[in-house]
Amino acid sequence: MIHYYFYEKSFDKFFDQYEDIYEVRYSEDVEGNKYYWAICAPGFGPALKKEFPEVKNFTRLASDDVVTIFHDNVYHQNDVIKHVDSTFFDVFSYKFLKGQKKNALKEINSVVLTESCAFKYFGQGNPIGQSLIIRNAYGEQLNMMVTGVIEDNPINSTIEFDLVLSNQYFFKSPVFSFLPSSMDEYFGAPMMKTYIQLEESANIEDVESKIDNFIAKYKSQEYNDREWAFKFSKIDDVHLYSSYADGETFIDETSNGKYIKFYLILTLLVISLIIINFSNLYVSEINERKDKILFRNWIGEKRKYMFVQFLFENFLISFFCAVIAFLILYLMRDLLNTIFEIQIFDEFVYDNKILLLLGILFVLVTVLPSIMAYIAIGIKNRKSRGSKGTIARSKFFFNITTISQLVIAILIIAFTLTVRMQFKYLFNKSTGVNSEDIIVLNLPTLDNSYEKYNKFKIELLEDYDVEKVTGNRYLISDRIFNIRRVKSNLSNDNEYVQCSFSKVDNAFFETFEIPLIEGDYLKEGQPNNAIILNETALKKLKYNDAKEAIGSLVQRGQTVTYEKEWVVVGVVKDYHQEPMSFDVNPQMFFNINNYKQPIKYIYIKLNDKNTNETISRIQQKWENYFPPSLFKYNFLDDVFYNKYANERRIYTLMLLFTIIFICNMCLNMFSLSSFIMNRKTKSISIRKVLGAKTHHVILNLLKDFYPLIIISVVIAIPLLIMLIKEFLNSYPYRIPFPWQAIVGTILLLIVIVAISISYFLVKIVRKNPAVVLKEE
Repeated sequence: MIHYYFYEKSFDKFFDQYEDIYEVRYSEDVEGNKYYWAICAPGFGPALKKEFPEVKNFTRLASDDVVTIFHDNVYHQNDVIKHVDSTFFDVFSYKFLKGQKKNALKEINSVVLTESCAFKYFGQGNPIGQSLIIRNAYGEQLNMMVTGVIEDNPINSTIEFDLVLSNQYFFKSPVFSFLPSSMDEYFGAPMMKTYIQLEESANIEDVESKIDNFIAKYKSQEYNDREWAFKFSKIDDVHLYSSYADGETFIDETSNGKYIKFYLILTLLVISLIIINFSNLYVSEINERKDKILFRNWIGEKRKYMFVQFLFENFLISFFCAVIAFLILYLMRDLLNTIFEIQIFDEFVYDNKILLLLGILFVLVTVLPSIMAYIAIGIKNRKSRGSKGTIARSKFFFNITTISQLVIAILIIAFTLTVRMQFKYLFNKSTGVNSEDIIVLNLPTLDNSYEKYNKFKIELLEDYDVEKVTGNRYLISDRIFNIRRVKSNLSNDNEYVQCSFSKVDNAFFETFEIPLIEGDYLKEGQPNNAIILNETALKKLKYNDAKEAIGSLVQRGQTVTYEKEWVVVGVVKDYHQEPMSFDVNPQMFFNINNYKQPIKYIYIKLNDKNTNETISRIQQKWENYFPPSLFKYNFLDDVFYNKYANERRIYTLMLLFTIIFICNMCLNMFSLSSFIMNRKTKSISIRKVLGAKTHHVILNLLKDFYPLIIISVVIAIPLLIMLIKEFLNSYPYRIPFPWQAIVGTILLLIVIVAISISYFLVKIVRKNPAVVLKEE
């Protein structure tokens, strides 16, 4: 539990000067609508260094999502490539295994590889000075020379890449012809992630206090209709507090940060209550041999020796448990990695903080039970057998810890049931697309890629086991970062809507069985500026119905340079381009054949028979059209499933907490039962001698337990209602309030308590009262 918490908090802290590194982000207010960006215009990086003496250095990073690498007559298209400044390795302290950091990205054709990537392309040989041919999304071929090899990115890094290239090439593409002669002079549309590194003695507050004047000085006049606000996020906060999946837009604060805080609280509560319950159990065990201990005290044994005995007993228990626990962890580390879906248990101890905490726990588990046993036994003098005050204090302590634990158990169990119901609802809710029996291929960017794709598609459709074939620019289930401001002819002058631009081919909607509401699907013979809207875009653009939208014009309003009009030819039902954790965005669909950008993903719908044989035939066709390219495919259902890894991890954590808490609660009820039963053994025996029935004795014993449950329920329910509402309100699609989870938890709690105390109930009821009274 501690290991996972420290893993989540460790992101990007492996950089030498991570405390001085900040990611530059900004928000813009457009006609009352606020948008957040994790990237900014290229000119702001150098301008920040120029204007603020507090800024020691800067670096920028741009993603290239459609890239094919050609090496040794094989095309590879799954590598993560970033275009960066030459200062990238000055800001981020990656360890160089080969080559020199100082000049690694100095030349325009420089490329630095990670260790795994270098082995993939060059094996055991020295890659320095070797060349890689890289083709970008626009069909341009770059001949790059390897100038360095660095260690692989740690798993706790928010900056992911296999190769980094000098960004001098990136902006030389014709698609960026609108930029000034130098990208350092452009302060308009956001394009690059930007990081700044402060001087060691500088404070980010000094920069933030002057940032408004900086924005006013440098912001492009084309964006005067928007209010900009810059925000600087510490690099080690990005993982938990800025969700944008390495893309352009982000949510101001994500649930990850909230979850990890909640997780920490639960972890501390679980650890505290486990220690307390262990102490209670030890006190109960000591109480059973109270007479022997008090007799030793009566005949003159010093109290400190008795306390030392308690310490020694608990030390042995703790040491034995620690050895067993580490052995179990060692044997189960692969299973734990699988359960959490992340490689965090490859090393036993993540850092010295865990060793320190384990040491503190060991001391607490040794000392606290000894102190509690020493107090509970009531050793005072030779004639003392334990005062009523000591017994009352022990009972009060047991009751308080039991109520606290029951309240927390109700919260955790009911909340876990709610999490399961909510996530099951998300997983099973229709995304609006039929993803069954569809495989996804990642197409390489080659010469004549459009022609090859179309021929490949025609040949695939000739296969009797292939039902549909389509392609698009953005993977279904991924966020679309191509977002622009548009308005309809029914909108007011400044009523722009942020719409995702989706480039798809003609068969896209039919393949995924997305229903048409009005008009036509995309097809040949339509105008080049034909578009299709989804339902959300229809509403946002002020149309009364789908019929009114057909034939109307939608205008782009990004800048004067980019203004363009499109004609609406169809309206389709909403579908979820992103996971169900996000709401549906307004989308505009374009025919990708009218654009110069290649198709990146091809989707092939198979019938449900002979799947393996069909895929083998598809591979043969693939090798005919893309002979040097590796054939890799995924089922679309698996792609959707993998998008919910974070939700599954959260549920796994909650389930883990629930199991631990139920076991821990049983332990507490076991120790409380032992304490109460031992204290009441004599009185119960007297009542039985006087003729009390067994069921009357049991009911009398239960009255010590069920008031605790009632008090716990009264305390827990208001807290639980607030917690569940807060959780469910964070999702756009959610279940009704789960009262059944609360009722089920209370019933489960009653059963758990009954089972936990049943052992002692049976034990004490079956005792011979004559023997008990004779012993007393």
